[in-house]
Amino acid sequence: MRKTLLASVAVTVLCAAPAIAADMPVKAPVYKAPAAFSWTGCYIGAHVGGGWGVARAEAPGVADPKPHGFFGGGQVGCDYQASNWVLGVDGSFSGSRMHDQRTELFPAIPFSRLDTFETKIDWLASVTGRVGYAWDRWLVYGRGGGAWIRDRFNDHGTVFIATFNEGNTLTRAGWTAGGGVEYALARNWSFLVEYDYYGFGTKSVTLTGCGGPGCGFPASETFPMKQNLFVVKAGINFRFGSQ
Repeated sequence: MRKTLLASVAVTVLCAAPAIAADMPVKAPVYKAPAAFSWTGCYIGAHVGGGWGVARAEAPGVADPKPHGFFGGGQVGCDYQASNWVLGVDGSFSGSRMHDQRTELFPAIPFSRLDTFETKIDWLASVTGRVGYAWDRWLVYGRGGGAWIRDRFNDHGTVFIATFNEGNTLTRAGWTAGGGVEYALARNWSFLVEYDYYGFGTKSVTLTGCGGPGCGFPASETFPMKQNLFVVKAGINFRFGSQ
């Protein structure tokens, strides 16, 4: 009797279970689209690149080298995103291997001058603002601001039977403008490719050294020099606060 009662209860429960389950509310899974990437935050990073330009001495009898080569360094900055627009400020410093040496003969100058002019760029720095437009993880931007360059100049050669050897190390100020594309690889990492122009204008340069027979006397020469650079670089940033 007891076994029969228990069996009846079990059958009743099993038969009622589907009906009870059918009456229970079913919650469908809610899909949440991933949040758009935010460029708001600060960053620190590194870059490498190549550059080329000209250091044109606007004086007769002086050759015009065209420095070129590689450079590398680091950058720090901060961005703020409002809608799709991104505003930021950036500071960059690069050690440089850019250099060139040119030798020219100037027979039209009195006493025929053979001139070898050499320039080396030790470093390049800039502080710029930038404005960009973002599509989620992509950012296209332009930048511009102040720039500084450290140059080493050397001018040596002969004038008739006299020799000369003069040089100087100078820091020059100018401006820079350019633009690039940056892509967020992950929440905290982004990769960029950038092109920039650096203009340092025409400024007076004074070189000191020796001159005369056997280069035995103090000598100096001052002339205006126009200098500019074009650079292309790639870099990576570690971003703080981006989402």
